[in-house]
Amino acid sequence: MLIFGRPKFKEILSSWRSILYIGLPAALVNMLAPINTAIVTIMVANQGELAVGGFGAASRWKRS
Repeated sequence: MLIFGRPKFKEILSSWRSILYIGLPAALVNMLAPINTAIVTIMVANQGELAVGGFGAASRWKRS
């Protein structure tokens, strides 16, 4: 909806609540995969460079 006037603060706040109600959980879910990959990479890094390289190659091959 287009409004050609200045919205009231309550309207803006209501709009932001509606957006964040969906957007915040979606953003958190979208952050889980990179965080998990970082944690596993840190764990694999204890095994050396070849292990990290192997993990990186295997994770890319799996997604293809």
